[in-house]
Amino acid sequence: MFLHDNSISELGNVHYMAASPSISILTLYDTPLSLRPNYRHHVVNSLWSLKSLDNYVISDEEIIEDSSFGGRFAPLQPSFYVKSFCSLTKASVF
Repeated sequence: MFLHDNSISELGNVHYMAASPSISILTLYDTPLSLRPNYRHHVVNSLWSLKSLDNYVISDEEIIEDSSFGGRFAPLQPSFYVKSFCSLTKASVF
């Protein structure tokens, strides 16, 4: 689900999506919600089927509260970046 660049500002809006167990990729960057503290932690723990949020694979550190594995397993590491279909250009698809 690609919902970035819109006016979603409440976490309650994300809770409605929890009813769909098939959401595995979600983008919410550039929304008012994404500017809130602990935004990723709350979204990740609201949608259990989620594997990627805002083009980054979800790390265990984001799921487990107060955990810190650090190093290459820390959240938002460059190696966790996933190029989504939404970010592909027409030239790279064909």
